[in-house]
Amino acid sequence: MADKKYKRIIDGKFDGKTTFKEVAGMTDEEFHGLLQLGHLYYTQGRTESAQKVLEGLAVLDPDHKLVQSALGALYTRTGDNEAALRALNKAAKLNPNDITIYVNRGEVHFRLGKVKEAADDFKQALAMDPERKNPAANRARLILVGLAAVAQKLKDKK
Repeated sequence: MADKKYKRIIDGKFDGKTTFKEVAGMTDEEFHGLLQLGHLYYTQGRTESAQKVLEGLAVLDPDHKLVQSALGALYTRTGDNEAALRALNKAAKLNPNDITIYVNRGEVHFRLGKVKEAADDFKQALAMDPERKNPAANRARLILVGLAAVAQKLKDKK
């Protein structure tokens, strides 16, 4: 199967829809196994290893929603806010119903001083969790409560 796809690329018939994952003949199980490995490295704090795995997966399938979301979280953790924002923007387009993406992106916007964009993302996350059960949305609620308290203190000082 991979030989046919290589031939299509060599012949200039690569349609742009075929991923390198498919060209390499990687199965979904193999891909998801590597994604789990990247997540494991991330949860263990092994950010360099996680980054290598996740960035490699992004080359293989750049439109994989979980890869983009994981890269966004990783870059957020490492402080690479611009890369985090790029990954989270892409993840939000690929998976618009994932609350965590909006909360993570809101945090990145806030770090970059984009308060309105941060508030919009947090509000989006809250709107998606009316029952207040999602841990990420609850994190956004706490952030907003903290920001409101700081704003009130600043207002009181004036």
